[in-house]
Amino acid sequence: MKEDSIFSEFYELIKKIKIYHIAAVFIISALLLSLSFCSYRTSLAKIERCTAKVYGTVSHTEVKTEHKWRYQDGKKVRYSETTTTAYILVETDNVFRQSAIARRNSSLSKGTKVTIHYDPNDPSIYYLDGEAEAFNFLPIIGILFLAVGSAMTILYRVNKRE
Repeated sequence: MKEDSIFSEFYELIKKIKIYHIAAVFIISALLLSLSFCSYRTSLAKIERCTAKVYGTVSHTEVKTEHKWRYQDGKKVRYSETTTTAYILVETDNVFRQSAIARRNSSLSKGTKVTIHYDPNDPSIYYLDGEAEAFNFLPIIGILFLAVGSAMTILYRVNKRE
């Protein structure tokens, strides 16, 4: 009995689908896939440019907790925001002369050895191992929206025939 009510609610929802709902889902999908492509190209370009390496060691970490206020359901609620910053001492070379690097929201712990990849033509462009990953979740979410939009299109056409 409960399944019938869920199915009927779902059916009523399907009957309310308009073409602009479908268009909105496809636009969101296109935006997410475009952003993921741009992010991928940026990461790939950084990986290609940064061919030189130096090494560093996390000298210490610092944990800061900020207490902030926000409104939730019309009430002022206090919450905490914690950030961890890792400070890295770098074994510089003749090109990369930045002796210390800080990374916010890092999971690195004291004593961790890191590799810093940098562009020998512009040492201000650099990344730590694992930071220039070419993978992110935007394409997955974009494909999910694309699938939902396709399903909505099929349901819209079936509903129009009835």
